[in-house]
Order: sequence, then C-alpha cells, then structure tokens
Amino acid sequence: MDILEMLTSGLGGSGLLQQLGQKEDIGADKAEEIAELGIPAILEALKRNASTPEGASALSKALDDHSDDDVTDLSGFLTNVNKEDGSKMLDHILSGKKENVTSALAAKSGLDSSTVMSLLSMLAPLVIGAMAKKKKEDNLDTSGISDLTSLITGQLSKKTSGSGGGLMDVVGQLLDSDGDSSGGLLGNLGSLLGLFK
Repeated sequence: MDILEMLTSGLGGSGLLQQLGQKEDIGADKAEEIAELGIPAILEALKRNASTPEGASALSKALDDHSDDDVTDLSGFLTNVNKEDGSKMLDHILSGKKENVTSALAAKSGLDSSTVMSLLSMLAPLVIGAMAKKKKEDNLDTSGISDLTSLITGQLSKKTSGSGGGLMDVVGQLLDSDGDSSGGLLGNLGSLLGLFK
C-alpha cells in the first residue's frame, strides 16, 4: 500500500474521521473537508520544499527524526498525536503560507481558523510519519525523498483530475495565494477520501 492510499483509505475508514472530529468537537463531515484539502496542501508544500537540495536534506533529516512513529494504527496515532509538534511541522512545511492556507480552509468549511489549525496540526504528523515509514522501509537518500514527494503528488493529481478541475490545481492556487482566498477559490471538489473508500 502506498502512502497516499494508506492516508486516505485509513482516514476514510470506519470511525477515524469521527474520532478526528470529536477531538475538535465537530462532525466527521467537517473533519473530512479539512482532510481532503489539508493533506494535499501539506504534500504539495513538501514537494516544493524538497525541490532544492537544501530543502530535500532538511526534509530527510525530519523524516529520520520520526522514523519510529507508528502510523500503522491510525486510531492510536490520532489519540496520542502531539499537536504542538504538529504545529511546528506546519511552520516548516507551509512557511509563510500557513495563515493563508488556514484562512482559506476555514472559509470553505465554515470552521474558525483555530479549529482548522488544530486539525492540520494532527494531519501534518500523520503525513510526516507515513513518509518517514516509507523512507525507512526503502532506505531512501535525499534524492529519493525528492522523487518520493513528486511521485505522491503526481499520483494524487492523477486520481483527482476529475475533481472540480483538478484538486492539485486548486491546492497550487491555495499555496500561491496572498491571503485573500475565499471559499470560492476552492470550489466544489469531489471527495479525495471517497476515492479510496
């Protein structure tokens, strides 16, 4: 099972979105809205970061630091996830776009920005943990990490090419925006998680 399928089929499975939503006192449907755009945004930002030797090296080191994170049990992982650590990850992954992405997802979902940030702070460690597992299993070097991020986003783009004009196109606009994004930018997308249920 590849990283993308593990994340989407796992989160789309029984009770996990509900669990994610309960941690923030929201419904599973709202948790899914954030996950189906938050996960691709994190993956695309990681790909961009890894496009330079310095960025790929920094990501490789971060993955080594999380190589022992157990993401095989997603329910247990979400129960014990460190949101403070996740917020720091988002600072590195999204850099100056963190507030823009959060605001846009809040506008789309109708949730407040602090709730969206909290959800993203749970999703980021999940993505990093899954990538760290893959890096360890395949013994990937820095070049391999850059290739991996491109492969994952490429798979995601292919699987969602019919979703509202392309999910990854929307994610690209989200990351490139200057903070004036609204729900209109994000449009009506098909469910990423639904592709793997």
